[in-house]
Amino acid sequence: MSTTTAKKGIGFFIEAVALVLAVVGIVAMFVSGNMGVGYEFPNMPVYLVLSVVAIALVVVSMMLDAKSADKGPGIVSLLALGVAIFILAYAGIQVVASRALNISAIFSWNSGDTTGWSMFYAAAASAGCMVVSAVLLTVAGFMPTFKRR
Repeated sequence: MSTTTAKKGIGFFIEAVALVLAVVGIVAMFVSGNMGVGYEFPNMPVYLVLSVVAIALVVVSMMLDAKSADKGPGIVSLLALGVAIFILAYAGIQVVASRALNISAIFSWNSGDTTGWSMFYAAAASAGCMVVSAVLLTVAGFMPTFKRR
């Protein structure tokens, strides 16, 4: 009931944009990992599950902030947000790290590989969305998510 009496702050909207970017990053990660036989993404299920857990942690953090809008964010909310930031940044970096050899091959001797370029674009989109989402969540952590009216 307290969410109806709390006014959304700027942090809420930044976190909402970060959640959308994280979902786009997850979809791009899945696309990048399923491009073709030679472009398997090792440990993709682990990073997909971790990313979904990160999104759930952000939602939990937002719900906890809504419950305690008059007191400010609690330690559990900040801890959940911090873990989500770490997971999203880690997953984004792992996408690029797992694709490093494939990407270097595209830029060197195999530049005509259209499937490789598609994989590169999907991996870059995934990593970019995940890292930008983590940065936005970091910024949102310093902004009020909910305020009492």
